[in-house]
Amino acid sequence: MTYALTPMSARAIGVLLNAGGGSDAILLRRPERELRAELHIERCGRTLTATILLGHQRSSLTLQDGDGANQLNLAEQIEAIANGTADTAETGAIGTPATLKTCCKCGGEAIGYDYAIPGTEYRHGVKCRHGDCQAAEGATTADEAHAAWNRIQAEKLDEPTAHPADMVNHPPHYNGHPSGLECIEVTELLPFNLGNAFKYVFRHRSKNGREDLEKARWYLNRELERCERGGISIGYLQATHALAGRIAAHEPYPVGAALVAIAADEPAEALHWIEHLLAA
Repeated sequence: MTYALTPMSARAIGVLLNAGGGSDAILLRRPERELRAELHIERCGRTLTATILLGHQRSSLTLQDGDGANQLNLAEQIEAIANGTADTAETGAIGTPATLKTCCKCGGEAIGYDYAIPGTEYRHGVKCRHGDCQAAEGATTADEAHAAWNRIQAEKLDEPTAHPADMVNHPPHYNGHPSGLECIEVTELLPFNLGNAFKYVFRHRSKNGREDLEKARWYLNRELERCERGGISIGYLQATHALAGRIAAHEPYPVGAALVAIAADEPAEALHWIEHLLAA
C-alpha cells in the first residue's frame, strides 16, 4: 500500500499556492500508518520555490506562479517522496538546525526557509512565523542564516527595557500581536464561550501552548451544547469578523482559520482547526 495525501492536506497545498507562499504541516496516510511532512513555499519574482521536508529528506521544486497544474504536481511530488519513487537528484540529507530564538519584536516563533534566485543562486533565510517583522536573509547555508538571526535576536533582547510590561492592563501575550490589535478588541464583542475560545487560541503560543488549545476546544464544545439546547445566541458587531481577519493575516494557516471561525460563530468549523493544531 502507498502513502497518499489526506484531503485536508491537498486543500492546504492549494491555499499556500494561491497565497503565493507560507508554511503548513502536510499529512500522508496509508492503512494503519501516517507520515507528517512540512511544506514551505516562497515567492521569487514569477516563480515559487516549494521545499518539502520529510524525515531526513529535503526536496525542492520550482514552479511557475499561476500555473493551474501546480497543486497537482506538488501533491504528486510529495506522495512520490513519501513512497520512495521520487527523483532524488535534488534531495539530500538535512542536518539538525540551530535552535532559533523568538522574534525580538513580537515574541513570535521563528522559522528557517530556503529560496532560489532564478539562474543565479540559492539562499537561506529566517523570519518570524507571524510575518516579516524581523528577517535575516542571504546566507549561503541554513546554519549561517540561523546564526545571523540569533545574533539579531540576542542583541535586541539584551537591550534594557525602558518600560516593563504592564501585566495587569496590557499583558504582552494579549497585546503584542503584529496586527496591532489587542485580544480584548475581539473577545469583548463575542458571546462568553466564543470569547474564551478566541482568547486561548490567540495567546496559546506565548503562554500555555497545548493546554490553551485544549481549553479552547472545551469552550467550543460548550458552545455547541448550548446551541443544541436551544440557547439564544448573543448578538455582536459585524466588525468582529473583520478584526479577526486582520489578526489571522499574521498567523499560520491553521491558527488563523480557527480564529476566523470562532469570530464568525462557527464553533464546529473552529473545532476542526483546533483538532488539526493539537494533532500537529
